[in-house]
Amino acid sequence: MLQLHLWHHRHEHRVFPSSNHDTAAKLTQLILLHAVVTVIGAFGIYCAFKFHNDSGVEHWFRCRLPRDIYQVATLCTCTSLEAPNISFTFFTLNRQPAPVALNSWISSASAPNGWLCPKRRIAYVNDLPSRAICGCSRLSERTAACRGEKAKRSEMAAAGLGVTAAPFTKAAHVFGAVSAFLVLVWCIRFRGGLALENENKNLIFNLHPVITLIGFIVLGSEAIMIYKVFPSWDRYTVKMTHLILHGIATVLGAFGIYCAYKFHNEQGMSNFYSLHAWLGIATIVLYAIQWVYGFVTFFFPGASPGVRRAALPWHVLLGIFVYVLALVTTELGFLEKLTFLEIFVGLDKFGMEAILVNITSLVVVLLGVSVVVASVTPVHDKEIPQDYAPLPGEC
Repeated sequence: MLQLHLWHHRHEHRVFPSSNHDTAAKLTQLILLHAVVTVIGAFGIYCAFKFHNDSGVEHWFRCRLPRDIYQVATLCTCTSLEAPNISFTFFTLNRQPAPVALNSWISSASAPNGWLCPKRRIAYVNDLPSRAICGCSRLSERTAACRGEKAKRSEMAAAGLGVTAAPFTKAAHVFGAVSAFLVLVWCIRFRGGLALENENKNLIFNLHPVITLIGFIVLGSEAIMIYKVFPSWDRYTVKMTHLILHGIATVLGAFGIYCAYKFHNEQGMSNFYSLHAWLGIATIVLYAIQWVYGFVTFFFPGASPGVRRAALPWHVLLGIFVYVLALVTTELGFLEKLTFLEIFVGLDKFGMEAILVNITSLVVVLLGVSVVVASVTPVHDKEIPQDYAPLPGEC
């Protein structure tokens, strides 16, 4: 390992291009890296396909269908990828030993025109006022240039992806309503109904997907998009609605986990044995921490403007992360339940119920994509009122 590390440092200038290297070389490297990743991904899919064929197992029948379709689409579109305008910076260090460098510096400074020469020092001191004025002018020019660059970056950030949030919020509303309808049809029409107390314990479990999807995912999605859906509302009303919706989603998510826990206990089954359960507990805990953190920082008692300004980007980033984690947990839940039904109940892999669960999973994925894109795209200018004022932490 040490020899490999030393080889990397010795031959770094041969493996990686310098900062002024031709753009074509960088583009070639990027294409080669994408090609290698694509070949490895295709070979992984081929291994699963070969296993299914050798074992006599059907293909494309579980909730992993969206992932496989995405990988196949990536293979088909890999050749049309465009390299981003990224400038790679690589460093080639050419260091000298410290004693040699110090001796050379002392010898150069002791020269007749060096810094250690008395005449040079006196001339430098006499010239300090003019140097100070010149330095101040250069500093002001650099400050103005930095402000212009910052304004340009702000304009580019405001442009976002070049689209507005309105179409994605509308799509998220549709996908949320469709996913809620599909999960109700699945649990009521195919699984027998919903009940908190019943001799048929499966009805207790049916509350788990319904409440967690509708109360946790859909309501959480609406809470995230509330700032983009109603930009004309005053800031306090929008913030209160955001807070209340997330609070309700947290309570309903915890109740949905309780329903699964109650079903397992009454059936004599173990708890928290799968990745779905682990991620579910982690998601609800992080969701609750995020809600308390937002309540204390932005609502009551409220932090200072400086603290809110520094905390807001982290609050948004962690919120999106927890939301994506909830989506992943939901997809794992659909996959786990459908697998159990196929193994222990003998559910037809290509039957109506299996197709319904797969479609519901796909709709949830589309819901999550719409919400995430809507949260990072700006609201259209004409939808923002004239008296709009951001929070102190958002300036």
